[in-house]
Formats: sequence, structure tokens, C-alpha cells
Amino acid sequence: MWILREGPEPDLDETQQGLLLAIFTSADPRQAWDITEGTDQLVSTRKELARMFYIVGGNGMIKTSSNGVQALQRLGLIGDNSQPTPKGKQLLSMLKTNKQEQINLESLDMIRSFYQ
Repeated sequence: MWILREGPEPDLDETQQGLLLAIFTSADPRQAWDITEGTDQLVSTRKELARMFYIVGGNGMIKTSSNGVQALQRLGLIGDNSQPTPKGKQLLSMLKTNKQEQINLESLDMIRSFYQ
């Protein structure tokens, strides 16, 4: 289990913001973990969010920490009702598209390396 730390919030890039929001909106901690799998970029982003104490968990399960929720609110990605704002919904859509494109590129690279 990761330890939660209070402190100032560092700036998050678009990928970090999108993944944090995707984790927050997941149905359960296992689904949240699954969202962060599939590409090297997503795995490294998950590790970075954990290092910044925006997510907590382990053993195939993660969830957004209170610091993470505050960051999402500060960034205008979720409203007071804890639902994604229009900005948040747009970011989630972009993350889904980017994840599929990244998986496709990694698969293509793997196929190329096999035939070299």
C-alpha cells in the first residue's frame, strides 16, 4: 500500500490529468488498475501519480486519494458533485483515443522487431 502525503500539488501534464480522472471515474479499484495497463506510457504515468500521492493502492487495485480528488477539482475536471465537467469528459475521450493509438503503435513495433 502506498502512503498518503499532504503537500503542495505539482503541475500535471495532460496525460497525468486524464489518467487521474479515468482512475477516479472507474467503477472499482480493479477496473482503475486495468485502465492504467496496456502501454508503457500509462504504466509510467500511474507510477508518477503514485509518487505524487494522487493515487493509493497496490496488488492490482488503485483509487484516487484525497489529494488526487482535490487536484481534479482544482483543475476543473470534476465539479462539486464529483462528476466530470465538460472539460473532464473531453479529456477522458482523448485519453481513450490516445491509449488505443499507443497500443496500436506498440503492437506494430513488436511485429516489426519480430521480422527483423
